[in-house]
Amino acid sequence: MLNYSSLMQELENIKNCYFIYSYDYGLVFNFLKKVESKIINKDIREFNYITMKFDNNFNVEDFFEVCNTIPMMQDKKVVVLENATFLKGENENKEVVSKLKQYFENLPTYCVVIIYYVFQEQEKNKDLLSSFSKFGEVCKIQELKGEEFYKEVLSIFKKYDVSIKPNLVRFFCDRVVNDFFHIENEILKLKSFINDKEVTKEDIEEVVSKSFEHNVFIFINNVLDKNLKISLKVLKELISNGKELNYIFSMLTSQFLKFLDVKTMLVSGFDSSEIAKKTKINQYVLKNFVRLSNKYSLNELINIIDGFLNIEHKVKKSSNSDIVYEIENYIVTICLKN
Repeated sequence: MLNYSSLMQELENIKNCYFIYSYDYGLVFNFLKKVESKIINKDIREFNYITMKFDNNFNVEDFFEVCNTIPMMQDKKVVVLENATFLKGENENKEVVSKLKQYFENLPTYCVVIIYYVFQEQEKNKDLLSSFSKFGEVCKIQELKGEEFYKEVLSIFKKYDVSIKPNLVRFFCDRVVNDFFHIENEILKLKSFINDKEVTKEDIEEVVSKSFEHNVFIFINNVLDKNLKISLKVLKELISNGKELNYIFSMLTSQFLKFLDVKTMLVSGFDSSEIAKKTKINQYVLKNFVRLSNKYSLNELINIIDGFLNIEHKVKKSSNSDIVYEIENYIVTICLKN
């Protein structure tokens, strides 16, 4: 089964049929555009690049007819079937899927078929890609992380001729949602802002929209750094974001527990490189976690997390607005404690 990197290598030798299951439409779109640029003459695109949607109006016979029609004035054509829900493990549409599989056994050599489904919640879907493996190349695109993520983001900076140092690519990545349409939009905003100059850290801070996850990290960072003013400011940003308090606290708890894992491993004698391998935390976040861990004993950190867990428990039991006041008081207690 292909991953995203191996899928992109396929561009050197594009096959007849691809079945793609992805968490991020931006990554699928990137592959589709590259296939199009490799195969399709843009002047006759409308005749040789056809997109169909797998929905209630989908007619499998129409799909076959489109695939069987020879390309106009070139050797290959591309047929894309989007929203192919049958790739995620649903059992309905069995008759249609059976016909599709039978057709794929003798797919015309001049036709490149790309079938994909973009899921919303990775953990709730089970793909059926393996059942299509004998008909074409199958690819499951997981969330890009670490070096693979940085490399893909850097490629977008290069695509738009935006000059940026590698360390600032990492800083940029730590601020954005891991969604490549969002990332591309943020890079285009930067391009307009810098006016052909090299991107600076100040440019990123000025232009790039901070993700909710980044604000959670900034909040925890400043609480543990005892920076009361910024902690309260970021808390208000988190609440005004429109997320429910339950969700905010689940994110805070998740980040605090990551920090606790780092502290526990440091106490146990692990170095930063070993911790990075075990936790998969990116270098920028890990560096801050290690720095802050020197300010607290393991017991002190556990007590702080227990306090947040107690407030989270109250949040789940009550929608009383005084809970926000209680959170603020708790932050004040942490930040002012010697």
